[in-house]
Amino acid sequence: MPNWAIHLLVPLLVLLIVGRKEDYKYVLLLLPFAVLPDIDTFAIEHRALLHNVFIPLALVLLGISLNKMRTIFFITAFYFASHIILDMFGGGVVLFYPFYNEMAFIDASLEMSRTNEL
Repeated sequence: MPNWAIHLLVPLLVLLIVGRKEDYKYVLLLLPFAVLPDIDTFAIEHRALLHNVFIPLALVLLGISLNKMRTIFFITAFYFASHIILDMFGGGVVLFYPFYNEMAFIDASLEMSRTNEL
């Protein structure tokens, strides 16, 4: 399970690399949203209540409908989605809660081998 530092650093670096310079203030101010989904730790359904696709989707739809605040909602949605994706690598999340209660996870591995061939 990724810790809070990973949840903050990974999306922050991505947005700083691919984002526009005029949006950097929003990227930094909205950074707490990268760890906000873990508030559901105190709820009954951890990794379900705030770890589903519906919150980032709702934020994107709000961004589309509220044109002046589009950047704010898109950055917030990216922070939520990155948290969900990172948690999928570390044990899984209930991606479609409350409609489907099975865990979704990403099982990936990196294998390296050392060969003597040049």
